[in-house]
Amino acid sequence: MSLPTAVRAELILRMVVDHERTIDVPCSFEFRTEEPFAIQVTFHTGTADIAWIFARDLLAEGMNRPSGEGDIVIWPEHGEHGQIVLLALNSPTGQAVLEADRAMLEVFLARTYDLVPPGLENAQIDVTGWIDAILQEGVK
Repeated sequence: MSLPTAVRAELILRMVVDHERTIDVPCSFEFRTEEPFAIQVTFHTGTADIAWIFARDLLAEGMNRPSGEGDIVIWPEHGEHGQIVLLALNSPTGQAVLEADRAMLEVFLARTYDLVPPGLENAQIDVTGWIDAILQEGVK
């Protein structure tokens, strides 16, 4: 029996439209052992899927205090729906602030730590394989 190599969670985040309105946005959070520093969040908008990749440490830090700068900023708050985590996304094509249920993110994050504990990410990376692949590309 092989061990799992990925963790996926289907969540509904609330995109903040203004102080009184939010829009539910279904999304997938994914963590894979071959990229142990990263989390990919794919937002299913109905017209297209939009994927963002950011550091697992950024999510973990943002659960407890404001973290990040530039493209992604994450911070905790107490919201209308209880304890939440806010994700502010900035790109050349627009900006969005999304609310996530803190407890659901904690479960997802804990599952990623079951696969790759914090501090052991480097042990998951096949540096020799990467170097070999880069050298093979250069040989062509």
